[in-house]
Amino acid sequence: MPIRHVALAALFAVLALSALSVPAMGAGSRYEQAGEHYDVSISYPVLRHPAVDADIGRIVWKLTDAFRRMAGHGLLPQSAAGHRNASSSASGGSPQAEADIYAPARRDWLTATHRISRPSANAVSVIFEVQTGLWGQDGAAVSCDLLAVSYDLAAGRRIELDDLFGDDDCADAVLAAHLRQREAATADGQPPADGPVRATPPSSGAETPVTFWLTPRGLMLLAGSCCWQNASTGGSSCVPGTYTVDARKTPADPPPAVEVPIEPLLHCAPHLSYWGRVR
Repeated sequence: MPIRHVALAALFAVLALSALSVPAMGAGSRYEQAGEHYDVSISYPVLRHPAVDADIGRIVWKLTDAFRRMAGHGLLPQSAAGHRNASSSASGGSPQAEADIYAPARRDWLTATHRISRPSANAVSVIFEVQTGLWGQDGAAVSCDLLAVSYDLAAGRRIELDDLFGDDDCADAVLAAHLRQREAATADGQPPADGPVRATPPSSGAETPVTFWLTPRGLMLLAGSCCWQNASTGGSSCVPGTYTVDARKTPADPPPAVEVPIEPLLHCAPHLSYWGRVR
């Protein structure tokens, strides 16, 4: 088994057992890996819940493996680089300019930080901010994406969007309305207006994948899901309708999320225990 696979397998085993020795719930740890053309550094929480910690370990494992498969593809092998440099020299070009592309210091990287949102003692959301840098002929392309996963701590399982409400159609209409309001405000260059949002179901049969996480006030919703979300968690939830997936000014900016308070969702039979509330 390749060394990198052994390291990832060891990480998964350690994370699955680490809850036994962590002094406080939510204490952070870090996983790092240095490959031939890349560096990975991922900060992750340890929640002292065996099933949840094991799942977070799988996410870190899959995130690292997905990036490893992409890393270094913007750089040609050293043998190819030498061949190109020799050709440039023969044709009067500048071999040093092309040699810089393959300098050892130009390594792809993935760095992930995390934060935790605790709407109640029954639920927790973990939000990873993933920054990547991939080198190519024109320099490093830097991007920032959010990856989020939520857990039912009593059941020890993930929470998807359709797990939160008894009336999915009602919830879809409310969430879609908030996404439409953000989209309209973004098009006008104005922040979303305060006040109630009219919930009307989308007319088309299209769906947009979304990233979400729970908060004490409701939930945060982000249209679209990054490739890291799909690779490390196996997919994402969806909201009916078609929405602008990425409204960032630059790829390096964190994606903007929409806050959806719990109040307009109270008619949708929400599972209020996730927010520490009762009817």
